[in-house]
Amino acid sequence: MNPFVFLGIFGSIASIISLIISWKIEKPKWIHTIYTFVLTILIGVSFLYFQSINDENRNLSKELKVRNSIEHNASRILSTYSNINDVGHNRGFILTSFAFLEKYQNEFPETYIIAKKLVVDGLKITENNYGKGVFQESDEENRLKDGAKTMYAMLEGLMKSNNE
Repeated sequence: MNPFVFLGIFGSIASIISLIISWKIEKPKWIHTIYTFVLTILIGVSFLYFQSINDENRNLSKELKVRNSIEHNASRILSTYSNINDVGHNRGFILTSFAFLEKYQNEFPETYIIAKKLVVDGLKITENNYGKGVFQESDEENRLKDGAKTMYAMLEGLMKSNNE
């Protein structure tokens, strides 16, 4: 209920009660004092209650907006994945997925730390083995393909856990 509507209804009822008190009691001054004090406390508590509900609704709305943003961005990244052996494409997908985690590292702090270690140490994303030999190029290709699949699975998992 809107606090202003509540205040209007409550004020109207208070006016009617005040009118009844003044008709029934010859010296209603002390009753009006108590009555006013009680009304003031009730209205103050009611407004504090409405304010806490509004604050909670605002916080839930912000959280929902973040969750929707996470889901939307993750699904956009997932749609760019293709299961191919192209080193550049896989490297780009991994970096894009990692940038997503970096953006939402407050939401997924441990996942971000693990992914950072995987990207830098495990996948050696900054190394380029082009022209260094067939074995090194093949190793890099396999590493980045595995990394892209890993990041794809991780994004899917985050989307599923985000929906629950």
